[in-house]
Amino acid sequence: MNSNITYREYHPDDSESVRILLNKVFTAAELSQELWLERTSKDFTAPVALDGRKTIGAIPHRKVTLQVAPGATVTAWVQHRVGTDETYRGQGVGNGMQDCIKAILKDRADVLMVYRGAEQSGPYKFYDKNGMHDVTYPKTYRLSPVSALPENVKKITLNEFFERNAEFLNLFNLPHRDLGGFPVRNTRFYRERFDDITAVRGPDTRFDVFVMESEGKLKGYLTAGAYRGMYKAMEAVAEKWDTGILESLLTAFRANGENLYFDVTPGSAIENAVIAAGGTTKTRNESSIAIMAHVYDLESTGRKIWNPVPELENVTVKVWTPEREGIIHAATRPDREIILEMKEPTLSRLMMRRLNLKSAVDEERITATGLHHGDPDHLTSALAPCHWQYHYIDHI
Repeated sequence: MNSNITYREYHPDDSESVRILLNKVFTAAELSQELWLERTSKDFTAPVALDGRKTIGAIPHRKVTLQVAPGATVTAWVQHRVGTDETYRGQGVGNGMQDCIKAILKDRADVLMVYRGAEQSGPYKFYDKNGMHDVTYPKTYRLSPVSALPENVKKITLNEFFERNAEFLNLFNLPHRDLGGFPVRNTRFYRERFDDITAVRGPDTRFDVFVMESEGKLKGYLTAGAYRGMYKAMEAVAEKWDTGILESLLTAFRANGENLYFDVTPGSAIENAVIAAGGTTKTRNESSIAIMAHVYDLESTGRKIWNPVPELENVTVKVWTPEREGIIHAATRPDREIILEMKEPTLSRLMMRRLNLKSAVDEERITATGLHHGDPDHLTSALAPCHWQYHYIDHI
């Protein structure tokens, strides 16, 4: 461990040195000065590692409002591209930056997150060692091309897509209102995401937007991007997750490219449509995606993800792991308390509403003190598991 290395939060004065460092580390995703300044102008921070005045490491973070479950949103900071100067690797610089960001975000984050793959790789193990735990596993499907665009789907320009932004946002929100696992969309979302994809994937990226309408009303849409010989679906949405709409959108996607890929959530309507279209996937051992999370602030996150249940109104609920403990439900007039005991990976899934608490208690993944008859059912209602919906466009 190099004792001369120091860590601190990113400052605008670091802009050029951090950009140059990350461009050297990630040569396939170099960012121009203009794009870097644009991407770091808001909702951005990073831990920076220094050897004297030399910038030797940085981990960009962007802030998003994440919908965990219906009516439950948290402030999440998403990590991107752990960049360390190659001459300093193996000296604990990455771990030092992870410790630094946790101190930086002490009062500014509910959750830290990262999108990661290759569960047997060094980078995945790095995140796992630093307290990030899997909460969902999207799958990558490969599809074969078809020759003709379906008559009930048309392609529109990006400008038209942006001009009709409110219409597309409304269609997105309706079928997603009972789901979680995605950043809340706003009027800037799509334009910023397309700019991000262009920056990361290169200026030759091509975007397509397919829409299905009936009697002048938008019924579904699919966005896709072509880059480096790959054509990838980025987001698909259909009114009421209608199977016929999704299948038509998929056909349009398949008619406009080669080397087709679609990342989808297991068990979702989109996955069912992809399978029906002949999509094939690999095992997690061969190819995997994991969304990893670390619940940073237990009390703040607890307030936001707790679904009020009358039977627990006067019950304080605490959680305990071998690493920490905290309150996730503070009763205004407490007359008793429950302590839920578990390991950190279980805590991450519980707080991200990805775990059935009653089943976890039955299986002893969670033990508890202070339980009364009926409490497991009431706690399961308060922290009801929610189906997450992943879209590749959220990953960038």
